[in-house]
Amino acid sequence: MATVRVFFGQCDGLTETGASVAVFRLGSVERLANLSSSGTSAVLQAVGGGDWTAPQDGFVQIVTDGDVSAVSGDAPTATATTGALITSGNPEHFNVLAGEKIAVIDV
Repeated sequence: MATVRVFFGQCDGLTETGASVAVFRLGSVERLANLSSSGTSAVLQAVGGGDWTAPQDGFVQIVTDGDVSAVSGDAPTATATTGALITSGNPEHFNVLAGEKIAVIDV
């Protein structure tokens, strides 16, 4: 079981070619509720209850103290063999679209 912390925010930053870079604007960062992962897929819960849904296009940073697999989508189900592998202590950044949810599972 891992504790998974997820942060949502909009970003600024452009590369030399004009592509966007995931650089959080501190004023836009929202810390989401912590999630305890398990061997069963779980959708990130919003503070106050219910599934968390991205309010707009943006980026999430996922930090965990155990290895998990994560997926996003309209009705995501994480499996140990699909999705993004996020290893303990190594924050990862992902683009999410408005309306998407995030699910994680232990690997």
